[in-house]
Amino acid sequence: MFIRFTYVDVVTKVPMSESPCIHGTSIPDISGIKSDFGNESQWPSRDAPIFYGTCDDDVDADSFKEFGCFQVTEEEYVTAKKEEFSRRRKISISRTKKKIQSRLEDFAVSGGFDSILEATTYATSSNKESAIKGQLAIDLRDATWNKFKEICSSDPEGVIQYSSIEPSLPELKWDIENKMNNVILNFLRFQNSIVFIEGNVFTLLMLVLLKSARYENTVIIYTVLAILILVSIFSAVFLSVKFNRFRFADRYVSCNKVAMFLIGAIVSVLSFTAGTLKM
Repeated sequence: MFIRFTYVDVVTKVPMSESPCIHGTSIPDISGIKSDFGNESQWPSRDAPIFYGTCDDDVDADSFKEFGCFQVTEEEYVTAKKEEFSRRRKISISRTKKKIQSRLEDFAVSGGFDSILEATTYATSSNKESAIKGQLAIDLRDATWNKFKEICSSDPEGVIQYSSIEPSLPELKWDIENKMNNVILNFLRFQNSIVFIEGNVFTLLMLVLLKSARYENTVIIYTVLAILILVSIFSAVFLSVKFNRFRFADRYVSCNKVAMFLIGAIVSVLSFTAGTLKM
């Protein structure tokens, strides 16, 4: 049968709910008694702890009431267990969240910040290194909480202990050099795209210009050519200033800027020559 009980005094057998167990505690001496769970989510408490379990079916329910033991229905037993483990889950999640937050705070302090919140505000800093650290803080913070949510979703009823999930959380490391290399790599890919587009535009423009030299009016072509050259120079200078914290990227932009000048000069000379030959 299903029962609810508490501790009794080792010597007097008086239940803890009636008197302190000054001689020590033990479970009631009932045939076949087994404890399944207790109200641990409410410990510590001034009230006597409550346990739920089973005992032999042939035990007289009235005989063990003096030990603070009572028979409960299966429905009451199942409901009490469900409520207890629900409370345990909420408590464990709350405690785990605090430890995860503490982990993030320690990580921020190791990077020279007062808190993880402060670290994330540097993502928009004009200082590129600080901006990268700020973005890294955001990425690792989000990855950590997303992993925690994933773990909670995978076990919707279980108790979430920090010690068991900590190895699954993202490693918190100020890997600034690797992050900067990724930023530079993305920038170079972007710059390569610009060079490819500009090169093709200048090539097509040169062909159109050479062909148009046979006609009277080439002013529009010259005007468009001049605008494209200015846009190219402006974009190169802008990107050079924007990424001036990265020496390698800055050198690359400078080279591209020189290349754009040369391309513009070559196209201008060719177009001028073509116009002169027409005349």
